[in-house]
Amino acid sequence: MKPSLPLWHPARAGVSAFGASSFVQGPVRAAALVCVRDAERKRIKKKFMRGWRSSVNKLMADLIPELYNDFSAPPETPPDETFAWWVDQVEARRTAVDPRTLSDPSTGWDQRKRRTGLVAIKVGMTSEYSEYMEWLPLTVLQVVDCQVVQVKKERHNEYEEEKVGLQVGAVDGKWRRLAKAQRGHFFHAGVNPKKVLMEFKISPDAVVPVGTELRAEHFVPGQLLDLTGKTKGKGFQGVMKRWGFSGGPASHGNSASHREPGSTGQHSIPSKVWKGKKMPGRMGNKYRTTKNLLLWKIDTKNNLLYVKGPVPGAPGSYIRVRDAKNKLHSLVPPYPTYMRQPEEVLPEVITANSPEPMWYKKMMARQAAFAEDLSKNTDDNQTAVQVVLAHKEAFPSYDKWKKGLLPPGPNPSKHHSCLSVGEPMEFPWLADTIADYEDPSTAEEDQLQIHYAES
Repeated sequence: MKPSLPLWHPARAGVSAFGASSFVQGPVRAAALVCVRDAERKRIKKKFMRGWRSSVNKLMADLIPELYNDFSAPPETPPDETFAWWVDQVEARRTAVDPRTLSDPSTGWDQRKRRTGLVAIKVGMTSEYSEYMEWLPLTVLQVVDCQVVQVKKERHNEYEEEKVGLQVGAVDGKWRRLAKAQRGHFFHAGVNPKKVLMEFKISPDAVVPVGTELRAEHFVPGQLLDLTGKTKGKGFQGVMKRWGFSGGPASHGNSASHREPGSTGQHSIPSKVWKGKKMPGRMGNKYRTTKNLLLWKIDTKNNLLYVKGPVPGAPGSYIRVRDAKNKLHSLVPPYPTYMRQPEEVLPEVITANSPEPMWYKKMMARQAAFAEDLSKNTDDNQTAVQVVLAHKEAFPSYDKWKKGLLPPGPNPSKHHSCLSVGEPMEFPWLADTIADYEDPSTAEEDQLQIHYAES
């Protein structure tokens, strides 16, 4: 029995391999047409994209003539307020101190030096409002009996840089609870026994003498910190709580796999479950690091650190606090640490400078534009009124702010209700001028509305 041949084979059509028939030419011609059509589509698409890019580049060149590289407005047209503000920001950044060159020749500190850290206890969380009415969630850490216990040095050969580590202890313990080796360790250091010990890798010239007390002034408010702690233990948990799986469907035939993980691998190839597969297990109780948190303020009297943001660990747990490793210092820290003099008196609370939020910078730019527009139209009273009303419409929620019903900010509705009553921040550049040009009837209506609201 002869084997069956495919439909496209020449022998099935009754011709030799060197000939052709209409039965063979049809599929071949169709395949060739498909290839030509695809090539034409690619060519048209490439041509369109090339023309689209050139048109976009031409459009950008027409809209921003020399602005992209020079940051300067064309001389024939004065810059508007938004552009002038951006120019000022660029110039301020150019003239600012480069953090990479920040150093302190008196102490020998620069950005490459590494200081020691502290051991603190997590107290809990609180919150504050900055001077720009921004809500700040703060984690409170207390430094208790923090002292240097040991200096460790290691060098494998003469060509390798010397490695220095500092052992820091916190929270005084009792001698009778220590083993004999631990007693000798603290006795030779000349410090009280500590409940917790941690080591920090430091620069060779950042060594602090054994027995030196480390306080909250070791850090500068406004700098960034890396904090390491042991997270809360949650016990054995499923994949929905442990890894955030969505689970199975709630209905439509599903009756016993609502919270199951689903497939964990293939049956024949590779015939195993890969390592690292997210599955049920013990959750939490592991050391985790939160990086680049802002130190908002320090309490020198109670030795407290107020850090903006969450810190891993339960209240009462020990936290490893050190300078941010992946960010440059914007402030010069005390190097190797802050040595308080016996008669020195420090402020009880030292707070960082609040960075100006974007809405405040835009408001100040609007203030400059408002003053400039008003100075040009002081002779004509009617024109001045129009300028004032135009800026009044540009200011968000001015009427409510004027009555003290809303604090200023990017989104006043998100503020707490306790802040909605009271004296708002002063904007005399807008409030006083509008009061001079306001319609008396409108002012009487505002007073009536306030009276009805109070009643």
